[in-house]
Amino acid sequence: MALFLLQNSTNGKLHYGTITAAMAKWGCCRSSVARFWQATKEEQARVCRPLFNEDGSVLFDGKIGIFPFTKMVPAKRISKNRLAGTMEDKPIQSITKQVMKDCYISKQLWPNGPNLQVNIYIYIQQDNARPHIKDSDPDWRAAATANGFDIRIVHQPPNSPDTNINDLGWFRAIQSLQVQSVATNEHELVKTVEKSFEELSPHTLNSVFLSLQGCITEIMKVRGQNCYKLPHMKKGMLARQGALPMALEVPKELVEECIGYLFEK
Repeated sequence: MALFLLQNSTNGKLHYGTITAAMAKWGCCRSSVARFWQATKEEQARVCRPLFNEDGSVLFDGKIGIFPFTKMVPAKRISKNRLAGTMEDKPIQSITKQVMKDCYISKQLWPNGPNLQVNIYIYIQQDNARPHIKDSDPDWRAAATANGFDIRIVHQPPNSPDTNINDLGWFRAIQSLQVQSVATNEHELVKTVEKSFEELSPHTLNSVFLSLQGCITEIMKVRGQNCYKLPHMKKGMLARQGALPMALEVPKELVEECIGYLFEK
């Protein structure tokens, strides 16, 4: 139903007759379709997950952008590879809160497109590195609420790398690519990482989001500890069979147990 509604919408608004068609196709009432549509828009904006058409074509690849913390500076000395004064990539030596804030604001790290509905929350997850800014920063709040958006910064749970979508999938792809092509300078390294980002398949990224959901479920089972194994769903086989789910269902009993555990604490 999510794909059906997205395909029959423009700028976050359903086309005329779409709700009636969905009611007939899935045998549900109007209010149920409306609630599902709202949940679909919120989920799309919250996770920036890839979206596919019924024929398998990509509606949104799930990638916003990649922004290296480098700057172009002239080479101070001549070498066998370049003349003095040649512009070359150099890493920014000190990544401060101001550098991070400037990147967040100037690069506009949020999605856009015909199916994106504003006036809903969009979450940017960052890890717990010291230079990262707080969501309450006034300059950030001004930028994050412009043009009808309401963008929030949330932090990755401490000591939980399996809740970072990059750690679960893309970083491994970077490591694999680096083995194949050795970078001899900063510019080549940046290009290697950018190449990896561009070649990351939306289908692979979609599978990684399912892995993230599986990890969160396993974390719930051990009450927030790290003593669990990464779940294996045979996603490749399910995808070939056309049976890959869009989301994993968390057992109601597990949710109730975790709520009870939190109250005990």
